[in-house]
Amino acid sequence: MSTTSTGSPALTITDGRQLSRAGRLLIGSFIGFVVFVATMIATTNGYDAALSAAAEQRGVSLNDLPAEAVAPINHEYNQIWQGVLLLVLVMLTLGIYIAGVRLATYGVLGRASVFAGAVMPLCWLAVFALDYALGTDNPDGWFGAYDAVYNRAITLSTVAGSLALLGMLVLLRRAGVARRTGVVVAALAVLTVVTAVAFGAPPVVPLLLAAIVGIVMVRTARSVTAG
Repeated sequence: MSTTSTGSPALTITDGRQLSRAGRLLIGSFIGFVVFVATMIATTNGYDAALSAAAEQRGVSLNDLPAEAVAPINHEYNQIWQGVLLLVLVMLTLGIYIAGVRLATYGVLGRASVFAGAVMPLCWLAVFALDYALGTDNPDGWFGAYDAVYNRAITLSTVAGSLALLGMLVLLRRAGVARRTGVVVAALAVLTVVTAVAFGAPPVVPLLLAAIVGIVMVRTARSVTAG
C-alpha cells in the first residue's frame, strides 16, 4: 500500500471494508439531517408560521428577519427539551459526516478536510445558542450578535461541509474511486460554496452530495470484495 510523506496509509481501491464504512457513514449523515429537519418541523408547533408572518409583515425574507422580530417568537415557542433534542440530533449527524470524511481521507489534505468538517458543529452550536438567547426574558443584549452571526454561521457550515467534501473527492480520485461521479459532485460543491456566500444555500446540500458519493463508494467496495 502506498504511503504519504508523513507515513499515513493512503486509501486504495482494495480497501473494501474501509471504503464501505466511509460510504455508509456519508449516506447516514444525510439521512440523519433529514431526520433532524423532520423532527424540527414536527416539534415547532407553529414556530415557522409565526416567523413567516413576521417576515411578511416587515416585507423581508425569513433570512433577513432582525433579532428584535425573532425574539418574541422565540420566547413564545422555544422549549428547552426541544432545543436539546434538536441539538443532539444535528451534532450526531455532523459527527457521522466527519467520521465518514476521516475514514475516506489521509495525509495533510485529509486532516484539512476533517478540520473543515469540524467547523460545522461549531457553527450549529452558535446557531442554537443564539436561538436560545433570543428566547430568554432579556434578549436585548444578544440582538447585535444574532444579526451579525446567525445567518453567517449557517453559511459557514454549508461552505465548510462543501470544502471537506472537495478535499475528500480529491483523495478518492487519487485512489481511483468515484472518478466520474466525483467530477460532477465536485462541480456542484464548488457551485454550492459560491451560492452560499453570494445568496445562501441550505446546509443539507453538502451532505446530500456526500451521500451520492457514498453510494458509489459502497458499490465500489462491493465490487472489490466480490472480485
